[in-house]
Amino acid sequence: MSKFKKIEINQSSIFGYDVEDYVSENHLARLVQEIVNTLDTKKIEEKYSKMGQNSYPPKIMISLLFYGYSKGIFSSRKIATGCKEVLPFMYLAKLFEPNFRTISDFRKNNIKEIGDYFVEIIKYCNELGLTDVGKISIDGSKFRANASSKRTKTLEEYKKWEELLKVQIKELTEKAENIDSEENNKLSNKNNTIEKLIISKKTLKRKIEQAKKDLEILEKENEKKGIKKIAKLNLTDNDSKFMKQRNGVIKSNYNAQIAVTDNNIIVSAEVTTEANDQNQLEPMIETTEKNTGEKVKEAKLDSGYASYENYKILKEKGIDGYVPDKQFYNDEKNNNKQEPQEKKYENRNFEYNKKLNKYICPEGKDLNFYRKGKKNKKVILNYKCNDCINCSSKEQCCPKVKNKIIQRNELKYLQDEMREKLKTKEGKKIYLKRMNAAESPFGHLKVNLGFRQFSLRTLKKVKNEWKLLCGAYNIMKIFNSKLINRIAL
Repeated sequence: MSKFKKIEINQSSIFGYDVEDYVSENHLARLVQEIVNTLDTKKIEEKYSKMGQNSYPPKIMISLLFYGYSKGIFSSRKIATGCKEVLPFMYLAKLFEPNFRTISDFRKNNIKEIGDYFVEIIKYCNELGLTDVGKISIDGSKFRANASSKRTKTLEEYKKWEELLKVQIKELTEKAENIDSEENNKLSNKNNTIEKLIISKKTLKRKIEQAKKDLEILEKENEKKGIKKIAKLNLTDNDSKFMKQRNGVIKSNYNAQIAVTDNNIIVSAEVTTEANDQNQLEPMIETTEKNTGEKVKEAKLDSGYASYENYKILKEKGIDGYVPDKQFYNDEKNNNKQEPQEKKYENRNFEYNKKLNKYICPEGKDLNFYRKGKKNKKVILNYKCNDCINCSSKEQCCPKVKNKIIQRNELKYLQDEMREKLKTKEGKKIYLKRMNAAESPFGHLKVNLGFRQFSLRTLKKVKNEWKLLCGAYNIMKIFNSKLINRIAL
């Protein structure tokens, strides 16, 4: 006995007309179907039972999701409507009409398997010669969580909310008891409404109790790590975090990451709850190499990824990196400008002599290396000038200390090397490619498709929804490529 609804030979026919005749040979829907038909859906099929009504074939449901996401249709309700009214959806659905709940549940219950197909689509791109994995650009962008920011609270705020709920539940319970004692039919209907409210409030109270426990654990972990920031948690989606968006607004967000080839194929798609991008360089390179089976040779990233540790990682992995630090372009812009007198003696205006391992101050005096130290578990090199007392500029340079001291991270030389590389004509030319490669996909996803908020909740599901979206994006890139005419449909 079959688990799934049977697709009849003439199922695409309606009122004597075949839907397939109205979907052109080079239509995106045909490409989606072609790719989905190559996917292994056994893991999804095994979840279904032969008992009860037959379910919709998984490949049909997957096709609807990939096509919907590639066209900027993320709502299960709109996809369900499309299966009744829009030819490409009707073609993919084989004239089945799954309702929005069925589509939503399929996405939610099988999102892990759907996310895994992202790698299969990368392989498909590779077979067509669309991926040049040796050279990638990495970027990140914030996307809204499917949760209200108003429900992100501290432990104390949750305690106050819980006390308010206790009072509300008590008042509603008393009302219900009074109505029961009067035993009036009209009042009985009102009592049913109150009882539903009581159940709703009690459910919310249980969620708050769990959130309090999670926050207590989080605060203890932060205390061990030395983090002084007050811990906050969102009640709807515990994994989402407050992050500042590009427009300066702080909302409950996720930080979505992509690694993209120079011809705009996404080869790694990950999501993190960290607002800062610095810790994402190594994981993105590793997942890129895992997804493609090839080694990354060149990586271009913006200044959000710049750190001494990341420069070290790139060097150790033998990757030709292009990552400007946050001050690089400001320094380049002001390079030929005369420094104001009050800024003349800032550390950045002290010239470092690599060969002699010393700094030279604006007055021409030497700051020689005199000791190593540690600061925040990082090795720091200290340089000191022993001739400050006789300097006429001491009051402007170091008024509060006897001698001027400059501290230099042991890995600062890697930043200096990176700066020199980015200043070259070839370095500028290579880095310029990053904007088109890495930022173009985010522009398409956010502006053209309108994807700004995840539909699913929790980091685990959000990660896989992101892969679903990036897989749909890659299908669009295949469709738009010059090789589309060679694909056997």
